[in-house]
Amino acid sequence: MITLIRHAVASGVTFLDTTDSYGPHTNEILLGKALQDGMREKVELATKFGILFTADGKRDVRGDPALRAGGV
Repeated sequence: MITLIRHAVASGVTFLDTTDSYGPHTNEILLGKALQDGMREKVELATKFGILFTADGKRDVRGDPALRAGGV
C-alpha cells in the first residue's frame, strides 16, 4: 500500500482523505509511512473526526444527536 500511495502522488494525486473509521489509527500510520521523504509536502491531507469507538467496538458519533441516539 505504501508503494501504491507513493505511485498515486507521483502520478499527480494531490488530495488524500482518511478517517479513524477505516481502522483505529491504522490508516493514519500507513499514510505517515508513505508520505516520508518529502512526499507530505506534495499533498493536501484531510481527516474526519468526531467518531469514537466504545469499549464494545461500536462507533459513537459526536455532534449529531440523531446519530448519537440510535448509534451507528
